[in-house]
Amino acid sequence: MLTACGWGLILAVAIAFFLLGEDNGEDEDHRVVLRECTERLRVLGNALQIYTGKNGGSFPVELEELFQKGFLSDSQAFSCPSKHFHYVYTGMNLNRKTVSSGMPVAFDRVNNHPDCINVLFADFQVQTIPLEESCYSSLISRFQSLSPEERKQLSEKFRLLDKIFFLK
Repeated sequence: MLTACGWGLILAVAIAFFLLGEDNGEDEDHRVVLRECTERLRVLGNALQIYTGKNGGSFPVELEELFQKGFLSDSQAFSCPSKHFHYVYTGMNLNRKTVSSGMPVAFDRVNNHPDCINVLFADFQVQTIPLEESCYSSLISRFQSLSPEERKQLSEKFRLLDKIFFLK
């Protein structure tokens, strides 16, 4: 027969097992949503690649043009499944022929995913980038292949996004 101490130990182990199992479930949920987000950005990248191919390399002024002009059949590709916020789009006024391949053209809002952000680049590749801080300005060091002018433009956009979203 178990003593009160034995039952207490069993209860403590059961609670710990339950809590650890729940965390693993949350982690798995985050990984699934992150993969879905990555896939949506890939779909968006494919549509942008076709669009720029038919428009002299120019990116659309806004992402919604892809849907309106039939380059994209699902408007859900405009937003992250995590929080359902539209991706931040910085491709307007860019041309595929003149922009660095490492220039981000669409990306998550900070805090859509724990400690990382998904980015669609001008070469239509998608990458998950770890976040060191919860702000856009902290990301500029991650984009090493940009020209000085592109880096300056992106830094200004990131500062503006920080003002809008974080009142910095």
